[in-house]
Formats: sequence, structure tokens, C-alpha cells
Amino acid sequence: GSIMGLTLISYEKIIWSWDGMGHIFFTWIFSPILGFVSSLFLMKLTHKILSKRIKGLRNLETSNAISGSFLLIMVVVAGFSRAGNDISNAIAPIYPLFQESSSSIFYQRLPMLIGGAGLGLGLIVIGW
Repeated sequence: GSIMGLTLISYEKIIWSWDGMGHIFFTWIFSPILGFVSSLFLMKLTHKILSKRIKGLRNLETSNAISGSFLLIMVVVAGFSRAGNDISNAIAPIYPLFQESSSSIFYQRLPMLIGGAGLGLGLIVIGW
């Protein structure tokens, strides 16, 4: 989407791959719906399993501790996913500038190396 917007603003004549744009648009619509449905299914399944096993307040506290640990793991996974997505969005507009055929492979991969170093530095700073 951002690349399409940038090229529209630059007033350059571009031949779009509408098939590719359609795939991107479909994932923008379908991905949140799929995430909602799978989360709802997982929540219902977890509730059904736990409601059969929980008898009394002590077991409820144990259940909350297990759920909290699972939530922490999911937050870490979501954080990695978001960080990777943000880095790819930041690199995408400048990546073609480094793709000259006469360039070395190191020069062509430089934006990805900088993005990966930024992700690693962020993990060090936050995890310290």
C-alpha cells in the first residue's frame, strides 16, 4: 500500500500487477478475520477444557497462572512479528536503490543487514 501511494504521488507511469495488488488487498481483509475466528475458537476450547477441570478457588488460581504464562509467550511472539513487519516496511522503499546489477552482494543486502542490526539492538536495549 505504501509503495503504491508513493508511486501515485511521484506521477510516474507505472504498470501495476493488479493480480499482486489483489492478493495484498485480500490478505488485508482476510487476515484480521482469520485471526479473530481462530482466537475465538481457541478461547472457547480453553474455556470448555478448563471449566471441566476447575473445581474450587485453588485450581482457579493455578489456571490463572498458567494462562498468564501462555499470554506472556504470545506477547513475545507478537512483538517479534510486529518488529519484523515494521522493519520490512521501513526497508521496502529504499531496498530498490541498492539493487544495481553491478553492485556486490554485500551492497545489495545492506538494507536488510541494517534492519536486522536494528532489531537486534532493540532486543538488547529492551531485554537489558
